[in-house]
Amino acid sequence: MMIHKRSKGGQFIILAAALILIIMVSVVTFLYTNIPTNQIVAQNVLGAVNSVEQAADKVLAASASYYSTILNVTGNYTYARQQATTLTFAGFNTLYNLYSYYGFTYSVTQPVFSAYWYSPISYTYARSTVHFNLTSLGFTGLNSNATQELLVRIVCPPNCPPKGDAAIVEVEAQGNSPLTNLEANNFYFESYNNRLNEWVKQYPTEFTNYGNGTYSLSYSGFQNAYILGVVDQRGILAIASSYSSITYTFNWPTYNPPITQPFVVQVYNNGTLSMLGQLLTQQQYPIPPVPVKDILVNETNTTSSNGGVTKPFQVPFQVEDWASDYTVPLGLAGNETLFSSFQMVAALVAPSKTKSLTVYWEGLDSWNQTPYAIPCTQQSRQYFTAKQSCTSGSTIMNGALSIDTSKLQGNQVQLLVSVGGKTFTVSFVRADGQTSMNNGGISYTLVPGVVRDIIQVEPENFAGFNNAYSVYFQLVLLIPADTNYIEVFQRAFFVNVPSNTQRNVNDLMLNSIQVNGGSIFIQNSPNSASQQWSEVQLGTQVFDQYNQTTQNKKQAIVGGQYHLWGMICSALASPQQQSSDPCSPSKGFTVGFIMAQSQLQSLYGFTNSVGQCGGGVLASASSTTNVLEIDPVLAPTCSQGIGFDGSYTISWWGALWFGYHSSMDAYLVSQLVENPPTVSVET
Repeated sequence: MMIHKRSKGGQFIILAAALILIIMVSVVTFLYTNIPTNQIVAQNVLGAVNSVEQAADKVLAASASYYSTILNVTGNYTYARQQATTLTFAGFNTLYNLYSYYGFTYSVTQPVFSAYWYSPISYTYARSTVHFNLTSLGFTGLNSNATQELLVRIVCPPNCPPKGDAAIVEVEAQGNSPLTNLEANNFYFESYNNRLNEWVKQYPTEFTNYGNGTYSLSYSGFQNAYILGVVDQRGILAIASSYSSITYTFNWPTYNPPITQPFVVQVYNNGTLSMLGQLLTQQQYPIPPVPVKDILVNETNTTSSNGGVTKPFQVPFQVEDWASDYTVPLGLAGNETLFSSFQMVAALVAPSKTKSLTVYWEGLDSWNQTPYAIPCTQQSRQYFTAKQSCTSGSTIMNGALSIDTSKLQGNQVQLLVSVGGKTFTVSFVRADGQTSMNNGGISYTLVPGVVRDIIQVEPENFAGFNNAYSVYFQLVLLIPADTNYIEVFQRAFFVNVPSNTQRNVNDLMLNSIQVNGGSIFIQNSPNSASQQWSEVQLGTQVFDQYNQTTQNKKQAIVGGQYHLWGMICSALASPQQQSSDPCSPSKGFTVGFIMAQSQLQSLYGFTNSVGQCGGGVLASASSTTNVLEIDPVLAPTCSQGIGFDGSYTISWWGALWFGYHSSMDAYLVSQLVENPPTVSVET
């Protein structure tokens, strides 16, 4: 996994180096075509002084162009400044030869480069002072303060004309001087393409220059969420954005106050928000390709029953690298990388109090990353800290759970999860009666201070899975800090086999929970208001009758079970009511699974596709041991097995819950998964 990451980084470095080489050639060409190459001889003293000052301005303009272009390619302020500074001194060395006729000598102050980008008001700035002498003319101690600046101010939005189908911008040079001579080719847009899942450059299709530094421009399919690049005749680049923050305001369900458990929300690069496997928003405002170090996260909390909220305050968060459409974790993103289509922001919210979450960016090039960013900063140490023991041998401690991963090392793929002195065994992947092994090791992203740890394993068996030929598995475990649950993402890949191969699948288990003692309860009604459930008596019971039809473009449940949650608990509620939790979490242990309806549909997809057997949940109860399994192929329903030679991918997301004498009610959380909060989005 890490090899892939290094490979991607190496490719990026090579590409960036090639682009910078092109930039260097073009900028140096610009520099030396705008400064005379023959010795300068002016007609008078004033002309000589003006000529030196103009040449100094051109040197600094070329350096500012170089600086802004490198910054745009790499996002690395330090590197861009170093390269631009080198070019500045090289340019003044050229002037030394050009003005030798006048006995020209000089010294240059360290140039200052600055950029503030990805905001409705953005600029690129360069400044340096040249101290010079023209000894042949009898002048010494002359100074020239060279300044180059490009400022872009987006007027629309928010102040758009009635039609609102164009960007209105104001452009200035140094000294608040309007730039009035720009043309359409001095501008470009970047708009987010949902199909490609990335920002795409577009050039203006409509352009108006009002002659006072104000411009109106548009592109095909114009949207108010855009990035605008402006490159003036000096070659200086400034990048503005029509917004600099995205705020998600939560409207939690009415049963929200009892839920004190924090949950991880994920903000993808297209701006959508997800929680507990559910997308909570549609794409509206993507996160621009800003340096990762520029990103910050704020929250506001509800402070009273009448809806009062706190002032925004920063919270710990992390930026994660993913691949393959956010299904393969790569680790934590580096500070200097640019936020892109394989990254997401992860932060914790609490339904009992979080009112809104804001992702924003500080576009100043010299901005130091916020101490609330992961990993391991003063404000973020509350998560997976050394005091909590980030890892103790093979044990992960997230502040609520102790998770023994030793079973992941070269043995059957299992976790031993302990809380309050109670240990639960979680096993992953069994196919055709053959359990999975882990021979390839595991990968962690764990460092002190993370919001959540991520573990990836590829369950396998060197001896194969009996007659379940050519099947490969992926397991991703997301372990949030200070929570009693683990999010689980699993995939099973069946690849094509020759048609004469007798592949047969009569048993496929993704994960199971085993515990000594307790009673098993499974949801059995689609009515979330009543939340009806069944208790599993001694023996094995399968919940496999979920079928779906399409009627008026809406999915309907036709008979059978609706098992989005299941639990094993040691203490029963008194009295037990079908409209409430059958267990009493505060009086004993509670363990189980929670999933969304879309995942239930995915769980049944395989057997529905081949038209044989059944998939769903298997519950096994005995006097000593209870087991809950998530099974795309339920062995009790599949005595003849499924024979097929085609390809098929099974994907499943869910949460496994572990509690002991806990005030947290997994039953309520299951309702939150079924009926997630509505979220409004604004900038």
